[in-house]
Amino acid sequence: MADTSAVFKQVADLLDEVAQKLKVECVLITRNTPTHLRIEGTSGPAEKIYTVGAQQRKGSIFEEQHELYCEHLLNKNLPYLFVRDSRIDPVWDGNEDQVVFGLVNYFGYPIRDGRGSLFGTICVLHTEPRDYSDEDKAVLQKLQQAAENALKFKSRVKTLAPVAGSKIVQPLQQIASTSLKTEPILQPTKVAARA
Repeated sequence: MADTSAVFKQVADLLDEVAQKLKVECVLITRNTPTHLRIEGTSGPAEKIYTVGAQQRKGSIFEEQHELYCEHLLNKNLPYLFVRDSRIDPVWDGNEDQVVFGLVNYFGYPIRDGRGSLFGTICVLHTEPRDYSDEDKAVLQKLQQAAENALKFKSRVKTLAPVAGSKIVQPLQQIASTSLKTEPILQPTKVAARA
């Protein structure tokens, strides 16, 4: 079952759906800090490795550290990053996720906060090389949008708080926990009755 920081509570179910739908070891929401990437949301079998609040050191800051997938995505301002198999990719062979956790496959998108600034990433990691279909990418983009919506709402509530006071802000936070929920990814299919 997914675990998230308070900001992303309303997307926890979606994290679980992504892990199930894509059959990956790990689905993450990360936050970019000056020296580390911090886990803000996690789901999948590897969520015991990537716990909320855990941090990975950035290769651009720590000499002995290999650059992280998410770090590269953010530093290069890429629209997405896909690594099919880090073991055969000279850029990624030997990275921490591969060496320490056995996660050789990565696909991720950046997420932006309410001001449009890069916040972090949503990504999936897996133990086996694999590709991602257009449908898989659409599932990840839905998570990307949900995470960005949560950040936008947080920004709006933070802006309103000094002006409106807690009598208005607290109900808005309660509304957010329900209104920002998204439709399930795994839609039931309707089967036509036979005549």
